[in-house]
Amino acid sequence: MRNYFELNDDELKRADKLYEESLVIDFLTFVGGELKNEEEYFKMVKNAGVSAVHVTVNQQPNGFRQAIQGLDEWGRKIEKSDIAVLATTVDDILEAKKNDKIAFIAGWQNAKPFEDNIKNVRVFKKLGLRVVLLAYHYQNFVASGGGERHDGGLSRFGINLVRELNQQGILIDLSHCGPQSVLDAIKYSQAPVAITHANPAAFGDHPRNKSDEALKACAEKGGMIGLSAWSEHLETKLGRRPTIHDFIEMIDYVVNLIGVDHVGFGLDLTPLLEQDGPRGYKYLGGIYPEAFNSKYEERNFEGLSDYDCVINITRGLVARGYSDEDIKKINGENWIKFLKKVWGNPPKIDNVEIEGHIVGGA
Repeated sequence: MRNYFELNDDELKRADKLYEESLVIDFLTFVGGELKNEEEYFKMVKNAGVSAVHVTVNQQPNGFRQAIQGLDEWGRKIEKSDIAVLATTVDDILEAKKNDKIAFIAGWQNAKPFEDNIKNVRVFKKLGLRVVLLAYHYQNFVASGGGERHDGGLSRFGINLVRELNQQGILIDLSHCGPQSVLDAIKYSQAPVAITHANPAAFGDHPRNKSDEALKACAEKGGMIGLSAWSEHLETKLGRRPTIHDFIEMIDYVVNLIGVDHVGFGLDLTPLLEQDGPRGYKYLGGIYPEAFNSKYEERNFEGLSDYDCVINITRGLVARGYSDEDIKKINGENWIKFLKKVWGNPPKIDNVEIEGHIVGGA
C-alpha cells in the first residue's frame, strides 16, 4: 500500500499497531439496499481490520413493506455468516471485536418507511433498526433534505417522531438534512444526535456539507460528526479529486472547532455497488441528480476509496502528531461512548403524541 504520508519505519509500525488495537468504526457504508455476494463483502471488511460498520439496509425511496424486507434480508444473511453479527447494543460491538468478527449496525437514510404512524418506530426497533436519517435530500413529512428548494425545518409530525426515536433509543442522523431541519432536530431531540457522513461547509459548497453553527450545536448537545470520503463534497472547491491529505485536513478543522471527543468517520463507501442496473449508481443519480454529480470512478477520495484504505486515516493522524489516545478516539472509541448514551440510556418522555399522525404516508 502506498505510503501517502512518507512515514518512516518506526512511524509506520506505530500507526499499524494503533490501528490493529483500535476499535475501528465506519459509521456509513452503502451497498445499494440489497446485499449480494455477502460473504465477499463481510470478508472485505474483516480483512481490512474494520470492527463495526453502520450500513444502510434500505433503498432511500422505499416504504414500509420494502423496509421490513430489507431488514429481514440483511438479518438472514448475517445470521448465516460465521464472521458477521447484527449489533443492536454496544456490547454486541465490543463482543464482535473480542471474537474477531464484524458488527453491522442497521440504519436507514430516510424516515419514509415509518409512513404516517409513529407507533411503527417501536416495530422497527424490534426488527433491529438502530439509526434513522430523518430526510434524504428531498422533503418528506418529517423534515427537509439538503437538496430541497425550501427548508421548513421539522414538521409537527417530525418533532413527535424525534421524541419517539429518542424514547426508543434509536440514533437520529442528520447527514442529508437541510440547514434548518438540522438545527431543529438538535433543538428538539432530548438525546444526542449525529451527522454520520457529511463534511464542513468550509471545505465546499455542497448540500450535504454542514455549517460551523450546525457542527457546534451538534457537539454542544453531546453529538458526533462522522467525516465522509465522498468526493463531491470537496471537488468543486478544490477543482480536483480530494485525497486522504484533504481528509486529514478536515479532521484537524473539526477537532479544532468542536473538540476531538466528537469526531469520527462515516466514509460513505459503496463497495459492490454497480454503476448500472436497477439498484446501481445511475439509478440513484436519476432520482437525486443534484446529489450525484461526480464521476463514478472518482466517487471517493484518493487514498480512501475502499476498505483497505481505512488504515490511512490512522497513518495520517500519526503524521499530524496526534496522540495514541486521540487516534483511538477518532477511530471508534468516540462512537462507542456516544452510542452508550443514545442506545443505552434513552430519555423517558411523557409528552410524546403517540397517536399523532399525518394521513397519506410520509
